[in-house]
Amino acid sequence: MGSMVHGTPAVATFSSHGTLAQAPASSPASTSTATQSSVKPTPKKARTTFASLLSKSQDEETSKSPGKRKHETVYLEDLDSYQVAQLPAQCEVTDPRLQDDHLCDDYASLPHLRAGTLLPWSQFPGPGNIMFSSWGNIMPNMAVELCEAALRFVHSGNYLNPSRASPQLTRAIRITPSGFRQNLLVDSSPAVLVTCIYTTASYLVTPSMETSVVKKQIQGIVHSQEWERMVGFLCMVFGQKELHAQLSADSIAFETRQAVTKANNNAKASKSGLFSSIRSPSVKHSSSSQRSFFSLACEDDVPVYDGTDSVIDYMQDLPRLAEVLAPWGGEIPHGSFTVVGYTASMYRTEKVIGVPESA
Repeated sequence: MGSMVHGTPAVATFSSHGTLAQAPASSPASTSTATQSSVKPTPKKARTTFASLLSKSQDEETSKSPGKRKHETVYLEDLDSYQVAQLPAQCEVTDPRLQDDHLCDDYASLPHLRAGTLLPWSQFPGPGNIMFSSWGNIMPNMAVELCEAALRFVHSGNYLNPSRASPQLTRAIRITPSGFRQNLLVDSSPAVLVTCIYTTASYLVTPSMETSVVKKQIQGIVHSQEWERMVGFLCMVFGQKELHAQLSADSIAFETRQAVTKANNNAKASKSGLFSSIRSPSVKHSSSSQRSFFSLACEDDVPVYDGTDSVIDYMQDLPRLAEVLAPWGGEIPHGSFTVVGYTASMYRTEKVIGVPESA
């Protein structure tokens, strides 16, 4: 998760691609060959394999229906992923009542989306979604073109705006055998989603201690009509009509993974007294950045950049923000115009389906 700031008190936060490592290339498949022996082996009964059964079944089906083609090859990655096959003929999220006068002409040309729902973790009432034109009252000296460029960005490479881009650009990959957790990718790289928010809280430097789960996070409210498109996009790419999310009082949280503490790791061991609390030097332990290429750990630094007076080329600069922008020091002020870069995952439990931590 990363940020960029546009002038005080106007702050815009932008994600850095440097905080997200690409998925490592898959290891080459191992092969084995049989060596010849000087002793003639005893003939063995031919084994029936799944391949031969499938071939026999296909041949029989073809002989029964001469005009029917054999099955095409099915790849494992296709069985372990989900991709939106078709967009609806009519957009289910477009609502002129939700559109800001400054942006209302944008939506007719955007991809059609199905309606979706995010279920908040609390029922605290919020102020509603922010209107783009209201920034004129909040920060009248903030440059409009900087905000427009961020809000109207669609996609470039594996960076995309879920409020503007087509869900067909992504696919959800199952990363556990049970399929209980899926990550969103563009081709083989993590999909880095880019969303503009009105910042309501920032814990990017010092994690929030409000709950027992320690995470770094930034919270904010998405613009009206952009929010409905974002929710529809997220539900579509994971093939769900509704998802649970870290949402409260109309403010959504973008979070790192929770902190790994000695107390958490050794809670059961300390109670039983069976296991040593000292990590063995004989085992090499990976750093937090190596444990997951898809999201940041709480122990990682969250990159935040100063975009107060800088014009960003969203088609080229997102992967190299560290080269074109100065770092922003400290937390993001409340009420800032912030652009957050994050990844999206879906996990399943016995009771809920949700979109967890982002980075």
